[in-house]
This record gives sequence, structure tokens and C-alpha cells, in this order.
Amino acid sequence: MNRAECVDWVYEAANMESLGIEFVDYDDLMTDWHVSQMLVDGLFVGVLMRKENEIHMQLEKSMALVYARKIIRKHLEPLLQEFGHLTSIALTGSTDIQFLERLGFYETNSTEQVIMFRLDQLKIR
Repeated sequence: MNRAECVDWVYEAANMESLGIEFVDYDDLMTDWHVSQMLVDGLFVGVLMRKENEIHMQLEKSMALVYARKIIRKHLEPLLQEFGHLTSIALTGSTDIQFLERLGFYETNSTEQVIMFRLDQLKIR
């Protein structure tokens, strides 16, 4: 899957349109992000979006639980080693919060709409 296909897949999988985000705006927003598919054992498991040490992942729902540890080892551990820490954000009240916390992210700041997180060490390996 090339970069453009990854951006399109994330837009659809995350149901961005339901958040009032038009594809053209999302595509523009992702222009300066590194976007790539995540493969584990040759299978597509999701997309990793990264801008320096800020990361976002959109996982293929059917693969997330089965390959969680392999996804983390293959895709997050190298970035954590490279940058020393990672950051991410989640919409207030979303299920992403629990996922980030299970990985070891902790809250650093928040607004009414979003919570900012930081990861210094992975909990799951």
C-alpha cells in the first residue's frame, strides 16, 4: 500500500467524515507526516503516522489484538529508541485513551476536546 492509499485507508477506517473532517482537509493535514503501512508476518495490520516523535496508529480491527505485541516490537520500540520518548493525542472520551495507557502513555495536558500523552517506556513488550 503506498502513502496515498494509507492516508485514504486511515480516513475511511477512522470514520473522519463523521467528525466533520473532509478528505481534502485531512489529506492536506497529513502532507508533512510520514505515513506508512504496518506489516507483521507479511500481513497488513494498520497504518503508522509519524511527525518527528508524535505518532498515531490506525489498526485493522481484526488484527489489533492478535498482533498487538508484534506491532509494538516492530513499529514502536525502534521509534522509542530513536527519539527517547513518543507523544500522541486522543479525543476526550475515546477508546484510544485506554489503548494508549495500556501501552504506557501517560497524560501530559488536556483541553475539552483532546488529551495529550507521552510515552517514555513501553508497558507491553
